[in-house]
Amino acid sequence: MTKYHFENADTLALSYSDRTRFPTLKERYTTSKPAYNQVALVNPQLKPERARSVDLTWNGSLSQNWGFEASVYYNRISDAILSHNIDADTIQNQNSGRVDYTGLDAGVKGKVFDMLDVGLSYGLIHADVKRSDIGKITDLPTQTLTAWMTLKPWDPLSITLSEEARSSSYSNSDGSQKAAGFAITHLRADYAIGHGFSVNASVNNLFDTQYVYSEGFIEEGRNYWAGIKYQF
Repeated sequence: MTKYHFENADTLALSYSDRTRFPTLKERYTTSKPAYNQVALVNPQLKPERARSVDLTWNGSLSQNWGFEASVYYNRISDAILSHNIDADTIQNQNSGRVDYTGLDAGVKGKVFDMLDVGLSYGLIHADVKRSDIGKITDLPTQTLTAWMTLKPWDPLSITLSEEARSSSYSNSDGSQKAAGFAITHLRADYAIGHGFSVNASVNNLFDTQYVYSEGFIEEGRNYWAGIKYQF
């Protein structure tokens, strides 16, 4: 990675990466898609994906209390893992050749007043499939949006409300199955005990929204979490 520092403390960074992603157990061994009464053929022979990426990122400030980040990127994926329709009742995850992705990420965050911090980020992505027999890219929303606000009523306590939204995405390569876009809300409280320790509690999917990342696999409804953290 190479980084240029401007006189006003803004930075412009150019990076290159070469990564490998191994297929998950779900991708290899899923046997059904309940919402459509489909059978999923296991594929233990799935090969890892290889991703080569170039990223250009600008970090800057709008004022003393507000900053932004914007990046453009290009990813070349080899042996991309996609869901294929074998027939009307059968699907299988397969390595599907090369797919190129170009995208834009932009975000802004800052302090409204001493007790309130807010942030917003947006992502846009376009996929280009190189194999002519491959139809739609699966499980890829073209747009995502995240917003959050953190209230600190007094020093040890912080309360964060966040919203995650994404557009619809295709769930199989012929485009006949589509996961609808959705927005879900989370609430989290953190309390610093001292000496590096803090406790936290959260309610994920606050409004118990029914949503899916891939059509036929419903995600968890409202759920609760509590934890303790130590920071060195």
